Amino acid sequence: MTKRIIRVFPRETSMTPTDAYAFIGDPQFDILRPEAEEVHVSVTFTWDIKEGQRLVEAWGQFYDNIKLGGPVFGCRDSTFTSGMYINHGVTFTSRGCNRRCEFCLVPEREGKLRLLPIVPGHIVQDKKLLQKGRENMRKIFEKIREQKRAITFSGGIQS
Repeated sequence: MTKRIIRVFPRETSMTPTDAYAFIGDPQFDILRPEAEEVHVSVTFTWDIKEGQRLVEAWGQFYDNIKLGGPVFGCRDSTFTSGMYINHGVTFTSRGCNRRCEFCLVPEREGKLRLLPIVPGHIVQDKKLLQKGRENMRKIFEKIREQKRAITFSGGIQS
């Protein structure tokens, strides 16, 4: 049996999951709150950190195991679960960056560029696509060819 995890987001975006365990903001009425082993409050933007902290307390009134995380706090692991914290169909093939642009926080938050397992998705949210080497690019494009929908490179492409 898989662990039931409620995911809470401070705000809705076009990439926010829409399943029964994804919530925006405060807890709902009892009848709308599912049973779960954990609640993860996921914060994407720096301006939502305080709201994320507030949501930990709000959801903590109803659940014991609450975790605060998300891209704004860094992403140094090498996992990606499609549909968990971002809509199904969106995929990332790497995290981090080897560049040190003075305006960018990615290397500080996420570390050096590292490859993620290639999971199906028609929305490729990964601008470092061309920095991954020929063999990995071949694997990525093989997975892309399997998709039944048109592919969107919504993260842009950077060489």
